[in-house]
Amino acid sequence: MKKVLILLLLLSACTSGEEPLAEASLLGKWYYDYIEVNGERTAIVQQDYGCEDIKQDYIEFTPGGGLILYFYQDCEDGYLYDTYTMNSNQITFVSGFDTTVSEIKELTQNTLILKAVVDRYKDGTLDVVVNRFTR
Repeated sequence: MKKVLILLLLLSACTSGEEPLAEASLLGKWYYDYIEVNGERTAIVQQDYGCEDIKQDYIEFTPGGGLILYFYQDCEDGYLYDTYTMNSNQITFVSGFDTTVSEIKELTQNTLILKAVVDRYKDGTLDVVVNRFTR
């Protein structure tokens, strides 16, 4: 379930902006802050699963277009490896057979906000999904 949530969070992202952004500012780890679906915001809260350590989920953009999705579930580390490309203010995420083009709404040293219009619930209705990440 957690793997699906992480993948949905990522695939829900979209990108747009006035000026092209440098890919170098995107590189590194970004921790989930919140997701907003059709205007309804939900904070991302780490589950402890009764574990001694609680580790925060994140996505990591690596040089050359690599994407690492880290999640902590049932007291174990988990990773998914995907790819991305950045063109101007858009990021295209590729995960298996799914491709999502996202709009970058904000990219600063400590904040990344992505927006997408996707059928998040697979019910035939397009949803506006905003994800906020912090460093």
